[in-house]
Formats: sequence, C-alpha cells, structure tokens
Amino acid sequence: MLSGLAIMLILALTSCLSPSESNSQVEPSTTRTPEVVEKIYSDTLLRKMKAHFESLVETRDDVEGTSSYRSSSSPRDGIAERGVNVFATIYQQDGSGPRLRLQVQYMASDWIFFEEVVVNVDGENTRFNPGYSAVNRRTGSGVVYEWWSAQLDDTELLNSIGYSERTIVRLAGDTSKTDTELSVADQLDMVRVASAYEWLLYEYNNEN
Repeated sequence: MLSGLAIMLILALTSCLSPSESNSQVEPSTTRTPEVVEKIYSDTLLRKMKAHFESLVETRDDVEGTSSYRSSSSPRDGIAERGVNVFATIYQQDGSGPRLRLQVQYMASDWIFFEEVVVNVDGENTRFNPGYSAVNRRTGSGVVYEWWSAQLDDTELLNSIGYSERTIVRLAGDTSKTDTELSVADQLDMVRVASAYEWLLYEYNNEN
C-alpha cells in the first residue's frame, strides 16, 4: 500500500505533464507490442525529465561559459535563511556534460565548525567527510555562515532522499552538531533536480 508521501510524490511528478500528455491515447491493446510499450514509457519519461528541467532556474555566466540550475525555492547565493539549507544544483560548462552537486549551507549566531555531513535516509547513513579546511566560513552582521558542496556521481542519493519517508541531515564538528529534517518540498526538489540532470545528460550524450 502506498504511503501518503509516495502518493504525493507520484501526483507531483505526473502533474508536470500537460493534460493531453497525462491522458494521451495510445494504440489499441492488440497492437501494443513490447517495442510499442517501451517507446510509450520512454517518451513519457523523457517528457517528465524535460518538464523538470524547464522548471529549474538558470544562472548563466557568459564570460565563463557556464550555467547552473537549481529549484526556484533553493538559495541562489549565500544563505537564504537561518538554520540549515540542503539542496541540489546542476553545473554545466559549455561543451561538457552536466555535473550534479549536493549543497549544504548553515547560518546561525554560533559556529558549528562542521567537518562531517551525515545524510540519514530512513535509517541508512551516507557520510561525507570534507574536513575542516574544505568548508567555507565567514561572519557578518552578527551571524556566522558555513557552507560546502559535494559532487555526486549519479542521482541515487537524491532519489533515495526524494522517495524516503524521512531524511535527516546532520552537520557535525568536534564539539557541536545540528540536525535538520528535510521537508516534503525539499524532497520533491531533490527528485526534480535529479530528473533534470538525467535530461541534460541525455541531451549531451545525444549530441556527442
């Protein structure tokens, strides 16, 4: 039986299709050969992936020839709000394939000096150990900022977060730590960015 979160995710993903797409007429069942069925599913998936890509916000640098993509609800630069922000972005250099990144940002009145990031997805931990020197830090206007990002080899972690019942992210230092639980909106954003990355990768591979 599907959980409430799973149903929400399915509805959110299918809502990316236009009414004509989501209720498209296919050939009579007597002509649905395995090849026809595979094409129907492939075309539907590609439309979803493209729709997710088109929903993202692009930040373009014409001087460097780069583009970055993020959900409209994710921070563009710096820290969006106090607390912990965890989100995914895509970076692409002109003529190169896309790269997927997990971004972690922290803003508060006290330092954590985090050196480890733990992503707990339904009880299973994925650990990142950037170390002290790899985390960016600054202070100003009575608040402290710490931020770090990791390049991901594939979409497995983002999709596992997106379809999880519960995901907790811990930032840990030598003497302090803080936990944050991702919202359903955060999880949906992970799925959308992962799907958009797959679209960009598909397009790049088709052109090269």
